[in-house]
Amino acid sequence: MIDTCACEAPAPDQAYAQAPALRGEFTRLMALMPDALAGRLAASELREYLLCRAAVKDRTALIAVLSEAGRDFAKAATEEAEAAAEALWNHDRQHAAGHDPESQPACSTVAGESLRPYVRRHYLNWVAK
Repeated sequence: MIDTCACEAPAPDQAYAQAPALRGEFTRLMALMPDALAGRLAASELREYLLCRAAVKDRTALIAVLSEAGRDFAKAATEEAEAAAEALWNHDRQHAAGHDPESQPACSTVAGESLRPYVRRHYLNWVAK
């Protein structure tokens, strides 16, 4: 298991209070996906894509866990949210030099902890800008 961020983070309802509707955000991310996968985004654009993607996955997992969708769906959504959070964390660790300090993983790491709080903290900071 990778080391993960054990940092203070807002509650999901606070982190996503100003987030756009999931449908609109998902549509925007789908439009950016080909450029992200092809490496045609600058590091800052890729970070924004990864952050918003991780936030959408986190929000979807939160809904799945609270819904009657079934345990298998909730587990899969949670795993996808963790993977998206890990992708953002890894990008931030790789590209920390020269970036806004708010985008850098400035947390201690604890093996086995979720990275989803990291996403929430950085999403709230990003929305506030």
